[in-house]
Amino acid sequence: MSVESKHVLHSGIFHPILRDLQSPNTSISSHNLMYPLFIGDGRDAVEMKSMPGVFEYSVHNLRDNLAPIIDKGLKLVLLFGVSNHLGKDNVGSNADSPQNPVIKVLPKLRTWFPELIIATDVRSHYYIVSKSHRCELALPDEMCYCLSAIVSSLFLTRCVIVCPPL
Repeated sequence: MSVESKHVLHSGIFHPILRDLQSPNTSISSHNLMYPLFIGDGRDAVEMKSMPGVFEYSVHNLRDNLAPIIDKGLKLVLLFGVSNHLGKDNVGSNADSPQNPVIKVLPKLRTWFPELIIATDVRSHYYIVSKSHRCELALPDEMCYCLSAIVSSLFLTRCVIVCPPL
């Protein structure tokens, strides 16, 4: 007699790498390190002035720069979007734009490295600016709509982990 399971594994433990990431051991290895990647909208890898030795990559050069690290055992990455070309408004409407560098690179990462666990930072503040041209938080209702649209876009491109903005 077989019993049909009506339970689904919690989203935090459905994948072996995610289970390892949350395990209580104290060892440090490739399964519990997350590599930060800054994804821009340029063509070349550009060193970030505020962080010497850290580069902003694009969809055009990420694969060649990431492949050697994955070959050494990297299993998790955290993507940060950096755009100098997308406009800002009071609700962050470009945070889920098809022109957003992170939204553009996610499907490619899935194709290039299917076993890679991808996390993204919901950095909607990069796309939010008030009429006075200062970065400010949007109104709660507008922010909820903006965040839900961003998260939907990220999950549609098979992002596994979405890091909260606050």
